[in-house]
Amino acid sequence: MKNRKRSFTPKSRYADLRSDFMIKRIFSQEDILLSFLNVIIPDKHFTGIRFNHTERFGDRKIIGSSIFDVCCFTNSGEEIVVEVQNINHDNFPERLLFYSSFLMQGQRVRFNFRRLFNRSLPKWNYDLKPMIIISIINFNLFKLDDNRFLYSFHLKEDKSNLNLTDSLSFYFLELPSFLKSIEEVDNDLDKWAFAFKNMSKLNEQPEKIKGFPFDDLFMLSEIANFTNKEYAMLIKREIEIYERNSIYSAGAKTGYESGHQKGLEKGLEKGRAAEQLAIAVNMKNKGVPNNLIAEYTGLSKEDIEAL
Repeated sequence: MKNRKRSFTPKSRYADLRSDFMIKRIFSQEDILLSFLNVIIPDKHFTGIRFNHTERFGDRKIIGSSIFDVCCFTNSGEEIVVEVQNINHDNFPERLLFYSSFLMQGQRVRFNFRRLFNRSLPKWNYDLKPMIIISIINFNLFKLDDNRFLYSFHLKEDKSNLNLTDSLSFYFLELPSFLKSIEEVDNDLDKWAFAFKNMSKLNEQPEKIKGFPFDDLFMLSEIANFTNKEYAMLIKREIEIYERNSIYSAGAKTGYESGHQKGLEKGLEKGRAAEQLAIAVNMKNKGVPNNLIAEYTGLSKEDIEAL
């Protein structure tokens, strides 16, 4: 990748992978995504993929932070979605199931579109291709004390384990449950989990996480390889995630628990004001110029200089 000189130097060497911006950046590389998929689902042995656009499956404003970040099709016919989630919203599994239904409907839409140009095709008969949802979650969803951090769910009969259909399956990479140090990392799944959880804290690429595809992963994550525009987009997305998470927990939650609309509005207002300051401090620590901080936070340059 060509290294472009930027007008300022960030204090972190690598970007945090836990944002949709970075998920799209690293997994836009077919070989990196293919390697990741074969680590998460080793029994499938995927040999090739082609990308699909996710925006047509739902409105970003409606879906919010549950938007599907990467969507692709494998050479063997599976449709795979990779998304990252930083907030444990109420009914998160149900939300994920609901949004996956749009993808199922999309299969019928695509089939009927092809049939417009090929009338020899039979009518749609609910021949769903396998759909796999991979969610990288930055919170504890399952709270199981068994040292696992990768969970998979399929539609099977409870007693016999008989498979009902392979049309839908879910995989969750639960990052807080990954507790290994770099010395304890010993396989590719460990390496991916460690990178997702710790990338922005690293000053250099660990010896234990070298080779394909991790050399390319670290190169794409190194902020020195970002243009000014790319870095501004990264910071903007990190702010949105940080702000939404903080307001949800500090402002909205307090208001809802009180049961009063005024309490909610007051909590949100205080939460936003506090978080704008916290975001400004965070951006200053990252080496972002004051004029960019003012643009993204709405704070005055005088307030920013006083931080």
